[in-house]
Amino acid sequence: MDYRRQEFLERFNAAKKLFEIKILKNIISVKFRENCVHSSDYHELVEYLKHTPNISINSINVNRSAWLVEDKNNNRIIVFEHETGLELLYIAGSIASLISLIPLICNAWNCIGDRFRRYRYHNDIKNKTELRKFNNKEELVEQQIDNIETFVCKTYISEQEKLEKQIKKLKIQNKKLKDKQKRSQK
Repeated sequence: MDYRRQEFLERFNAAKKLFEIKILKNIISVKFRENCVHSSDYHELVEYLKHTPNISINSINVNRSAWLVEDKNNNRIIVFEHETGLELLYIAGSIASLISLIPLICNAWNCIGDRFRRYRYHNDIKNKTELRKFNNKEELVEQQIDNIETFVCKTYISEQEKLEKQIKKLKIQNKKLKDKQKRSQK
């Protein structure tokens, strides 16, 4: 078995338990690949999040340093420490996590990077962001994205369109039920 796949399976299965979901493919990993990250950067991130209103952050027991970040509405994201950059795990389709917690954590991470990492590394090396998930066959699927903000916006729009279609279908079903009820009352 590919060692990377095994590592991801372990991380995703741990997330599955913490998120209390049943299907592995419902978890998405966003990995910010950077030149090199020092553990003090993660300490700064955790301290920042601890002092953010309506956010709780707790260390979790997995194979590496990780934290469960939760907002007052119980939206959750797992933050994993890597020497090559920050990794976030969240539930696919969780729009609230996507539009509240991911931007919050990304903004904090970027601020910390601007304060600390810019002096350690060359700024001309392009950072990359990767999306990782498992498909129905539990195969690891990886995709490069250029910009997390664009990804969040596109995903939000896509999920919103799905919800609008579902609402439209429900309205049609509701109208049919009302019509049927009227006919039966005659």
